Amino acid sequence: ESGWYTGTVTVTAPAGFTISQTPTGTYAASFTTTQNGANTYYLKQDGTGYLTAARTIDIPADNAAPVIGTLTYSEHNSFLGWLFHKEKIDITVPVTDDASGVDHVSYTLTPEGGAAAAPVTAAVNNGAAVITVSKTFRGTVSVTAYDKAGRASTPAASDKLFVEDTAPTLTVTDGSGAALSENWYASKPTVMIVASDSGLA
Repeated sequence: ESGWYTGTVTVTAPAGFTISQTPTGTYAASFTTTQNGANTYYLKQDGTGYLTAARTIDIPADNAAPVIGTLTYSEHNSFLGWLFHKEKIDITVPVTDDASGVDHVSYTLTPEGGAAAAPVTAAVNNGAAVITVSKTFRGTVSVTAYDKAGRASTPAASDKLFVEDTAPTLTVTDGSGAALSENWYASKPTVMIVASDSGLA
């Protein structure tokens, strides 16, 4: 893909010759290789046995998938295995590829208890992609990197993320569960205060 080979490459001798990767090796109609970059070979002429000097052919071969490093996160609070922020959390995804080079990353948001969303593509700049998780999301992010040869990395999963800015609600009632009256009480009432947060439900 994109001019890169991702499997075994066959190098065939021209008509009237056999080919070998070493001057004293076995000469045949072709040889196979997975080596990226310069590949040395020798030709032997049929009939005369004449050997050429060493020659090279440059083969763009990519036989390894890109690698995702350790994910890091923008400012957040941590609690009970979750990363919290009220505005957004940026995930920095470092990616390396030693052959064809990194092309892009694809990420999927999966809300807790829900189905994964459609994959989204993010560009890689200076060896890393930045994924922004915005408000009202609670769940995890799965990231896969792709190189220019089309190879995919092992997916990396984020920590559990929670981004929301809904303030908790306080409910004040008397001991019976009814709302407190604005009138005077003849005896001391029991006051119950209940805090709830829809984001934490």
